Amino acid sequence: MRLCGQAAARAIAYTHDILSGIRELYWPGHINLITALAGHYRCSLAEALDRAVGMCEAQMKRFDRLSKPLAEEGDAALARYVRGLGAWIRGNLDWSMSCGRYHVAAPQPPGELPSLFGG
Repeated sequence: MRLCGQAAARAIAYTHDILSGIRELYWPGHINLITALAGHYRCSLAEALDRAVGMCEAQMKRFDRLSKPLAEEGDAALARYVRGLGAWIRGNLDWSMSCGRYHVAAPQPPGELPSLFGG
């Protein structure tokens, strides 16, 4: 159950950083999952974004794999908990895609990491 909850929380956190990444590129000294991956792997922001999306997809697959047996175990409270985790993921995604918080009109990132961090 704990691992299922962790997978849900990670998928949501990764979703936040992926969707807010474009907006945050305009902030001096910004750091999120995308910039951390770009720095760690010494790759472009586009490649780091692909890696972040892959990490998010992996957590969603993990959640799906872990949640199914828990939901089918026969414990009604556990099944409700797992359904609640799924609703949390879905609700977060729906909210993130419809609110103005993550929207950047015609985004044009200001370059790659070295220039962003003064290097």
